[in-house]
Amino acid sequence: MHAYVDSFNFNGIDFGEAIRFFLQGFRLPGEAQKIDRIMEKFAERYCKCSPSSFSSADTAYVLAYSVIMLNTDAHNNMVIDKMTKADFIRNNRGIDNGKDLSEEYLGALYDQIVQNEIKMNADSSAPQGKQANSFNRLLGLEGILNLVNWKQSEEKAVGANGLLIRHIQEQFKSQSRKSE
Repeated sequence: MHAYVDSFNFNGIDFGEAIRFFLQGFRLPGEAQKIDRIMEKFAERYCKCSPSSFSSADTAYVLAYSVIMLNTDAHNNMVIDKMTKADFIRNNRGIDNGKDLSEEYLGALYDQIVQNEIKMNADSSAPQGKQANSFNRLLGLEGILNLVNWKQSEEKAVGANGLLIRHIQEQFKSQSRKSE
């Protein structure tokens, strides 16, 4: 996860577009603890690339979580009472070290998300192979994969986890070859 997130360069990219681009490469897991770690790393990376964007990575982290909740709220048919712009602004009061982000900024972010859903990898209508190839090229995924120690593939895989790891490794290798 760290290698993947660190492969992004968010320098000069609007926060809403950065989170949209970031989330296109995968589907967020359902477990809140995992989402928390992913969003924390995203916020850290965003603030490292755009140091003047927020007063701290904590601000970006809370806002990222808020954007994900807004995206779900706005685009999930099961949600009946949709969040209003005023609700979104109120929910984000005091997140910048006790200060408020500007209402204009939050309002524009709200409009951007409500008008254009953030679609994660599994939600996209593009064919999987085409997506994987473009992301491999864009992110240099093959290089990232080479940095990771794939010890499990060298040792005998044990149980369902080992088989899953081997299957994922084979898919990555196959996709990398196709993108070349």
